[in-house]
Amino acid sequence: MDFNINNMKKIITLIIIICATTLIQAQGDLVFNKALILEIDFTPITVPEGKVWKVQGTNGGGLVLLTDNSFFTLYQGLWMPEGFSFRKSSSGSTATSVNVLEFDVVPLSSSSNSGSTPGFSAEGVEFNKVINIQVNETTTGYGGPIGSIEIPEGKVWKITSVTLHSGRSSSEPYRLDSPITTGVYLGENIIFYNDGSGNAYNNYPIWINSGTKELALGRGNDIGNTNYRTTISAIEYNIPE
Repeated sequence: MDFNINNMKKIITLIIIICATTLIQAQGDLVFNKALILEIDFTPITVPEGKVWKVQGTNGGGLVLLTDNSFFTLYQGLWMPEGFSFRKSSSGSTATSVNVLEFDVVPLSSSSNSGSTPGFSAEGVEFNKVINIQVNETTTGYGGPIGSIEIPEGKVWKITSVTLHSGRSSSEPYRLDSPITTGVYLGENIIFYNDGSGNAYNNYPIWINSGTKELALGRGNDIGNTNYRTTISAIEYNIPE
């Protein structure tokens, strides 16, 4: 009887080890590869397969990213997943180069982080994917909801960059003006704010838990109908069970 119990314990332990090994091999982590300075022109540049890029800065202004015909202002802290393409804007761009950090997406079993569990960030969560969102909406009065964003159960977002521009319209799709005394809410969190004096909110990263979050704009003055372009860059992590 004891022999059978011991054998059963060994079998169960072996199954647990095999399952854990399979799970680890199926997951991925970000590992720094190298720093790049890329020349920017009107030819799209694409993030290579198996790589993730993090923007560190540019040598000029007015640069706009292009991915699937969507546009993102290029700011420090913007993350770009594999397959993300971008090029120089056709109007008013003075930037000729962009500095990015390149990361490899590797199996957890091949990576390790100092001071944390291998394959996990210092916060104890596991990289899943890069998120880039653009919302083009018009608000009236003092602002209001412009949509919603769902963060899946078991996930958490680390927002690294948010930009907001006004003046956008269907007849002038490339026009981007700085908003005045305008903020962006995601649920109960303020993720962007411009105080009207050119000082933009820069308290990143911002961590957001799972659930459906209302995305809304708030303004300090009732300035009627205004078209806005809001972009959000974030990293999605898995919460270990």
